[in-house]
Amino acid sequence: MKIGVIKRGKYGSRLIDTLKSHSPFEVTFIEVQEDLPSLIDYPEDYISNEDHWFFKDSDLVISFALHIDLDLYIAELCAKNNTELLIPGEEAVWYSERSAIIKELKKTGVTFAFPRVMCMLGEKASPALGEYTKLFGMPVFKCKIKDGRIVSCEAVKSAPCGASYFVAENILGCSVEDAPQQAALLAQYYPCRAPRGYNYVADEVEGIHLAAEAHKKAMEDAIKDERR
Repeated sequence: MKIGVIKRGKYGSRLIDTLKSHSPFEVTFIEVQEDLPSLIDYPEDYISNEDHWFFKDSDLVISFALHIDLDLYIAELCAKNNTELLIPGEEAVWYSERSAIIKELKKTGVTFAFPRVMCMLGEKASPALGEYTKLFGMPVFKCKIKDGRIVSCEAVKSAPCGASYFVAENILGCSVEDAPQQAALLAQYYPCRAPRGYNYVADEVEGIHLAAEAHKKAMEDAIKDERR
């Protein structure tokens, strides 16, 4: 399967490295400029005709454009080429505009996923997203325990930033009782690039804490599976 990544500044680089190191997928990328205006009336000025090969040549496009005007244009290009689309949720628009964005994305006819944070993406049934989510998305660990400690750990499925592999490597020797919380801390130490703190408008924690909870639960599940 061919995956195309749209980079913007630092965003997208770690995903590309993870895909190349831990998957059989063929990976290509294009970049959009880091400094973008808040409103874009002519998105074709930022993704030129010279880059249209990228959409024809990809089974799945993962966009880190992090700009809804560009992402809607990207969705149109994907739909024209029967290419699926994965857009990481951006905290700034998640609460106020998410439903409107999803409505507009559906209008393009593209097959897409729009998780709040990338490590909360569950398995999908569509061809390209289905293949991707077998390896990346909500983390899954497989552990072995001896004398109450983690003696081996494998990230069967990882957060696409690679944090889950980092957790699996650094959790060895940790007690079973402490391992879930340690997994949460390690995921944040990686470091996670999701927003920190608390969103008082939504009365909910920001993305880095969700990533930590995803890794904590994955470790809890792995320990339970090993003990059965």
